[in-house]
Amino acid sequence: MKVYTNHTDTVVAADIADIERVIEEYCGYTFEQEGMSVDDWIEVPSDQSITICNMHDNGPDDKETHTAAEWAKIEGRGFLGSTEW
Repeated sequence: MKVYTNHTDTVVAADIADIERVIEEYCGYTFEQEGMSVDDWIEVPSDQSITICNMHDNGPDDKETHTAAEWAKIEGRGFLGSTEW
């Protein structure tokens, strides 16, 4: 599993071709509905740190930082986070 981002949403997927399936399964919309393309996505380097803030539970101080490889292992395939929600 690898981490991919379009600079708004971040997902863990098996490969670049799997991103669209992950978005549809976990978010409920298709690339076509959102005007997205697989070309909009890049792989996050495995050693790059990613901080996820959980604004819904304990406010902006509830955050966790791991490398992309660690997040892929911790979370597995699916939606990891968004800058918008």
